[in-house]
Amino acid sequence: MKFILQPLVENAIYHGLEKKAIKGGLFIGTKLEHGLLIIIIQDDGVGINTDNLKRLQAQLQDIPISDGVQHVGILNVQHRIKLQYGMQYGIQIESVENEGTKVTIKIPVNNQINPIEKD
Repeated sequence: MKFILQPLVENAIYHGLEKKAIKGGLFIGTKLEHGLLIIIIQDDGVGINTDNLKRLQAQLQDIPISDGVQHVGILNVQHRIKLQYGMQYGIQIESVENEGTKVTIKIPVNNQINPIEKD
């Protein structure tokens, strides 16, 4: 699936690191675990305040699989992952204000391409 990482890395840089008063770090890594590809994007930027984090987490959980709406950024990535691989896969976000944000993506390693998407 194309363009999974780009909007998430962009968010980490723009919303997390550029707003930090001093230099920060960005980690991008992957691992295989129990048939899943786990991708981690983590920054030590400004983080997300508790209210915004709860709102974002709720939005990520409530994305309809076929709502016909164009989502922006992280919500678009979540929508496409769920459409392609199933509702049990997708993005999780953890964040502490003034400490940073960790985005974890979980997708199956061995999965046939959904017939809806002919990429």
